[in-house]
This record gives sequence, C-alpha cells and structure tokens, in this order.
Amino acid sequence: MPSQFIKSKDTSAHKEVIGETIAKLVLFKNGFNVYSRFLDVDAVDMIVRNKNGNKLTYNEIQIKYSKYFEGNKDYWFGVNKRTFEPRYYFYFMFICGDEDSIFIIPSLTLRDFLQKMVFIEKANKWDIHIVNRNERWHFTTKRGQDWIDITTYRNNFDKLR
Repeated sequence: MPSQFIKSKDTSAHKEVIGETIAKLVLFKNGFNVYSRFLDVDAVDMIVRNKNGNKLTYNEIQIKYSKYFEGNKDYWFGVNKRTFEPRYYFYFMFICGDEDSIFIIPSLTLRDFLQKMVFIEKANKWDIHIVNRNERWHFTTKRGQDWIDITTYRNNFDKLR
C-alpha cells in the first residue's frame, strides 16, 4: 500500500517519512504509546513507552524503510557506521514495503549480524538486502553472501515489550 505513494523522483527523506508513518500506525495498533522526535538525534526516530504493572520501559527505535526492488527481488537498506551505536533498549525496525513485513531487531543482535556482512568502506555503511525465499526471510549482501535467517523477527512486536 505505501509503495503506491512513492515516486521514482522522491528523495530518501520522503521514504523516511512514509516508513515512520507506517511504524507509528503499526505500533499504535499493537498497543504501544509512540513518541516521535522533533529532530533525528542519535539515530533515534521514535520511542515507545510500555507500562507493565508498575514498571515503565522505554525503547528507542531506528526506522528503516524500503520498497520492493523487482529487478533484484529484494528490499534494500543501508546502516551507517558513523551513527550505529548498539546498546540495550535500542531497536531497528526494517519495514519491507508495508505493515505485513516488519522486522524488529535489537541493535546488539544487529551488531552481531553486521559483523558477518560486507562493509562498504567508500560509503561508510553496511549494504543490507532482505529477501524472502521459500517462506524464510534473510539478510544478505548484494552479492548473495552471508545469508542470515531473520524470519523469527518478522512482526515480532513482543520484542519491544
């Protein structure tokens, strides 16, 4: 559904707004209190607040959005080394086109995944592709190396509770 609003001339900022809007709506639908930032500071796009009895938790989230690339048959994301600071209570949401395929991955886990992937020195980032093959979802590099099964992270909003 959101891909229909993205034009080929749209900038990454347009896509970022669409991804963040999807994230807010889906998180709200799943019972989270969502707080947006005014400026993107420390690579945190939003914070979710949870109340479990008397205990409050706050999780920081970095949103990554991609439309489907028909030629490669995948979704593409970049993770910038300069702003990637893994820590507890910091999560990445990789949104693959729409609300049906959202991967919620703790930043500490993502750090371990990234160590197995190709780093693009010139761009100072990891070039990540998500593919769906035989009902299993994987991180891979553009060259098809370093397949990491991420199926269990798909739409797993309980990770944020």
